[in-house]
Amino acid sequence: ALSELYDRMPGYKCRIGCGLHFGWAIEGAIGSNKKIDASYISPHVNMSETLEGLTKEYGVSILMSEPFYDLLSPQAAAGCRKVDVIETSESQPMGIYTFDADLSIEFTLPEMTAEEPNESQDEHQDVKKQKFSLIPIDLGHRKQKKE
Repeated sequence: ALSELYDRMPGYKCRIGCGLHFGWAIEGAIGSNKKIDASYISPHVNMSETLEGLTKEYGVSILMSEPFYDLLSPQAAAGCRKVDVIETSESQPMGIYTFDADLSIEFTLPEMTAEEPNESQDEHQDVKKQKFSLIPIDLGHRKQKKE
């Protein structure tokens, strides 16, 4: 799909950055009788926004804070690497991590044929795993989680 967009619009670049953090937030409705938007207020929301902005500086698509990283399963954490240690607004050092994936791989599902009307979701998941690969990383720096 992305290659089709690039074919139609030569020179166009599409890039998305995500900042992931864990913490509390207050949700509120802001607006008038004609239009209402939801808003989230918290230093944790601000940290997510900061991490999203830092994706440009670090040249990665995803940045996650150490509190978020610490909540990941061992399988999910296996694809992550520590990028840097930043100082938060509370002057506390905090590690930031990224998830390394080969985003140049085209992600498509095979088309279903008339002979396979009941193809299972598991078979689709197997195809997704084949077309999406992680870059191997040495995770010797990862600290042990408390159980």
